[in-house]
Amino acid sequence: MAWDSDGTCLAATSSGLVFWDGTSLREAPVSGLPDPKGVRFVRRIGAGRWIVGCDGSTFGIYTPDGMREVMQLADASVQLTMLSGDIHDLAVACGHGPEGVVLLALCGRRWLRPFNPPEVERISSIARVGDSRWLVAGRAKEGGGYAGV
Repeated sequence: MAWDSDGTCLAATSSGLVFWDGTSLREAPVSGLPDPKGVRFVRRIGAGRWIVGCDGSTFGIYTPDGMREVMQLADASVQLTMLSGDIHDLAVACGHGPEGVVLLALCGRRWLRPFNPPEVERISSIARVGDSRWLVAGRAKEGGGYAGV
């Protein structure tokens, strides 16, 4: 779930995407997504805009008017779990693929080569800490925490 500053909220539920408009909860229009119940995460990216990540390596931008700019990774085996940044400029995504944890970077609407950090078991958070730097945190394969930039 991700709140906007005006009191609206977008949330991924087991029955699909829902939108809180400040007075009532309603089903969110998700045309363009492969499976409306396959939404895995939402993240606010600006006023009245959220990034929505779905099964099948699919993600898009949601506004109160519906889905916009639905895109899919070339490798549909990657299950996206988070995305941070501006998909029109520079963004970082993470997920799980056949080889484990995968980190991806989007630069100028082009995906760079994926990176599988061998020491990472799971990524639980990413946060932008500079124009082109992200803090990545999670669990190391050998136990304990993991953090990297």
